[in-house]
Amino acid sequence: MDAGGSELFESYEQDYEAIKVSITERLNASGSQAGEIKKQTLRAADREIDEANEILQQMEMELLNLPQGSKTRLQARMRAYKIDLERIKQTLASQSG
Repeated sequence: MDAGGSELFESYEQDYEAIKVSITERLNASGSQAGEIKKQTLRAADREIDEANEILQQMEMELLNLPQGSKTRLQARMRAYKIDLERIKQTLASQSG
């Protein structure tokens, strides 16, 4: 169960990293956009942020199934992902506002 749980956590990490890249690309692109195009790009980034939040929730649920040794190490990574996502949310808010 431990190895499987870790593999699932790693799969979620890959999903999170991929969506984070997509969000970052959208936020970077929106800087050179204006009007409705910019609004659409930022709405898409907002939807992806919601998806990234869901992935982090799945990762947290997966942590509950892991032994303490693995859990402690992965919890530190989870904290970093959450901080990362908060920064992305702040960037979105500053570009939307």
